[in-house]
Amino acid sequence: MNARRYSRQIPLLGEEGQQALRSSRVGLVGLGGLGCNALTHLATAGVGSFVLVDHQFPEESNLNRQFVHCLVGPSVSKADSAAAWVASLNPDAEVVAVTGSLEGTDAVEMLRGCDVILDCLDNNESRLRLNSFALEGRIPVVHAAVQEWHGQVMVVDAGVGPCLGCILPSHECSSPPVIGSVAGVIGSLQASEAIKVITGIGEVLIGRLLSVDISRNSYQSWDLERKPGCPHCSSLIE
Repeated sequence: MNARRYSRQIPLLGEEGQQALRSSRVGLVGLGGLGCNALTHLATAGVGSFVLVDHQFPEESNLNRQFVHCLVGPSVSKADSAAAWVASLNPDAEVVAVTGSLEGTDAVEMLRGCDVILDCLDNNESRLRLNSFALEGRIPVVHAAVQEWHGQVMVVDAGVGPCLGCILPSHECSSPPVIGSVAGVIGSLQASEAIKVITGIGEVLIGRLLSVDISRNSYQSWDLERKPGCPHCSSLIE
């Protein structure tokens, strides 16, 4: 471990915390605005292994917030572009890039070995699919979402607090408008929650939803309860 490189955070995390990051395997599902920002902070923090999952290829409309893909053409998948980005930031990190969806066998098998998964997706159908997979495998999930000037972050931990099925609405906006810098703020918060989950340091957003409105400089934390009879998590109550 390059102690000099991480000398500004080791006093906060300790040598054990830094080693925990180095030994961790983090999955990121969705490599858009949230994923690009969260991935950057986790790679530079010293996470040792990543599984990057996205079925898409970059489009011009992505680039106001998905800076990781700015130097590649449309023929390079987001997963491969993000893998190259990690290599440029932290050459010691191992990366598995999966150009596919959660319905694919490769993605599922690679994610099974993760210590934490970041939900950087942009639709509730995929989020709930990830939610069910992670609950079954008892893998913590750091959820985040952005729309317009708004964002939210929470952590799902099987059997401990509510899951995404308890709180996500049935309706959603298709291709919602978003300010790129808002994705940066929320992606950074998402990375910070992942670091806390991995190191065991700090207060994790389990059972709480952090809601952010950048247009009003408003940060609010809401206590959440399980939804009675939730088909996703009710069988996991301890």
